[in-house]
Amino acid sequence: MRFCHAGTGSKIAPNRVVLAIAVILSPFAAKADVKSDARSSLEMWSPSAVDFSDGTLTVSLSQNRVTEDMYIAALSFGICVGTLSGKDFSSVREFVLLNQGGTQGFVYERGATDCDAILDEDLRSIKDQRLHILGATHWH
Repeated sequence: MRFCHAGTGSKIAPNRVVLAIAVILSPFAAKADVKSDARSSLEMWSPSAVDFSDGTLTVSLSQNRVTEDMYIAALSFGICVGTLSGKDFSSVREFVLLNQGGTQGFVYERGATDCDAILDEDLRSIKDQRLHILGATHWH
């Protein structure tokens, strides 16, 4: 099966058409993968909404209030441990964890690219890991 260029009569191989479509749709596929991977990695926190836009992964929980402990656990044992299981969060530049109304939460400014540091054996003590995470966090 061959496709023709409009007006030229020259033929285009179907695999080039498929490749062109894949390139055009790849940003949408990456966006969907980050969202579904995040939902899967954060399953134990039962996220009510997950959004990924312009490098920001925003997760809303069904709780009225997001505590510092919930935030640290979701980042370190959800997103960062998810990277160890093969999920690709390399495009996440900022991680936002919010309460159900989106009015309160935390923002991790270094994104998932910092997961190696969070999971580093030198930061294995809870206090050191906490300080590392909170040093790059602001309130929402």
